[in-house]
Amino acid sequence: MASGVFALDDEDVEAIGDELGLVLPPGARVEAWRTYGGDLELRALGDFAEILEIACNEAGVDHKGDRAALAEHTTSQDVVAAAAALVKDLTAKSPQARTSAGSRRS
Repeated sequence: MASGVFALDDEDVEAIGDELGLVLPPGARVEAWRTYGGDLELRALGDFAEILEIACNEAGVDHKGDRAALAEHTTSQDVVAAAAALVKDLTAKSPQARTSAGSRRS
């Protein structure tokens, strides 16, 4: 397996994020390598709290209490479960919340 290490500035990280269709946090670490079969593989690493903040912005989670509840979790699986529970709770409480929560998922 061939690999290399390169220092990337914020513009490089942004360009990689654009190529992947992701918003990467400032200071994200991007690792790239080729497998023995010649396939290119890539992994982007960043601060979980920064990634969660970006996800909330992208999904339209504006309520501070909702953001704080999601920020209590430290794994993506836990955040996904908490977000699903939040949507379920909002849906049960209000038809308007149902519309807002549903539009956030699309």
